[in-house]
Amino acid sequence: MASIAQSLLNGALIGCFYALIAVGFAMVLGVVRVFNMAHGEFVVIGAYVGYWLWSAFGVSPLLGIPPAMLLAAVIGWLTYRLIGRMGEPRGLNGLVVTFGLSILLQNVMIGAFSADYQLMSSGRLGDSLILG
Repeated sequence: MASIAQSLLNGALIGCFYALIAVGFAMVLGVVRVFNMAHGEFVVIGAYVGYWLWSAFGVSPLLGIPPAMLLAAVIGWLTYRLIGRMGEPRGLNGLVVTFGLSILLQNVMIGAFSADYQLMSSGRLGDSLILG
C-alpha cells in the first residue's frame, strides 16, 4: 500500500513539473506569438545551474533554485529581445531563430557539462517523511 501511495505522489509531482513547463511555454506563445523551440533548453539551463552550484560550492539544491531561475529568465529575456528585433510577422522566422538557439544552447551545455546524466543528492532531501 505504501508503494502505491509513493507512486501516486511521484506521479503527481512529475505532472506538476510538466504542467509548470507547459504554462511557461503557453505564456511565451500567447504573449510573444512565437513557438519557442528553445523553451526546454531554458529549463535544462536552470537545472544545470542548480547542479553547478551544488557540485562546485556545496549549495543546497533548494537554495540553488532562485539563482537558476534568475539565469534562465535572463536568457529568456535576451531571446525575447532578439526576436523583438525581427518585426512582424514573427511566425516562421521566430520558429527558425529559436530552433537555432536551441541547437546552440544544447551544444554549449554539452561542452560545459558533458552529455552524461548528472545526479544531485542531498541528505536533507533524501529523508523520509512519516505521516500518521
